[in-house]
Amino acid sequence: MIEGPEAAEQLRRTGFRGKVRDSAVDYFKAVSSGKDFPLATHVPQGQEEILLMHRLATSKGAIVMDMLSRELGREKLSAILKEFLRQHAGTSITWHDLQAAIEARSGTDIRWFFGQWFERTGAPEFDLSWKICGDRICGVITQPSPFYRATLEVELSGDGHSETEKMDVWSERSEFAFPAGFRVDQVAVDPYYKVLHWLPGFRPGSRAPD
Repeated sequence: MIEGPEAAEQLRRTGFRGKVRDSAVDYFKAVSSGKDFPLATHVPQGQEEILLMHRLATSKGAIVMDMLSRELGREKLSAILKEFLRQHAGTSITWHDLQAAIEARSGTDIRWFFGQWFERTGAPEFDLSWKICGDRICGVITQPSPFYRATLEVELSGDGHSETEKMDVWSERSEFAFPAGFRVDQVAVDPYYKVLHWLPGFRPGSRAPD
């Protein structure tokens, strides 16, 4: 994003410069009101569903495509999409066509990514617990079923210092133990909101996260 990483994070979370409808908070408003469809498989019926699908695409869809670019590499995915659009200009395509093209040109099996983000509704909810284990920070990230596979950043902070580690989650319970060269008093999962997931402020009646 031209405005910089902080603005991009704000856009993902709650919207930027009033564009709430392009953000995660807008997607979860739709989910909480019972309005959610799989992006890749649902065929909208009528004007109301067409408008809803556009809303889901510009909120969840945009964030998930950003996540895919992190998974494959931004330059690689950009080149793949440009070539795909050039080859299929003026024609009708399916999600399977897009997935197959990305897999072929990237050499990466992304069936799991499309399956969990485009072919089903919803998003994960991560819960963190941690403690100090000598010179390491031990913890566990849990999530309810259906489980999501993701690479999460975990930020350790305290005494004016911070370090960011990465870990993979894919099941109900994922444990970690990270070394810390300073006194840690706070641990945060996905502090810059790079992975679409529920936050407490997204629940109905709660204050939206900043």
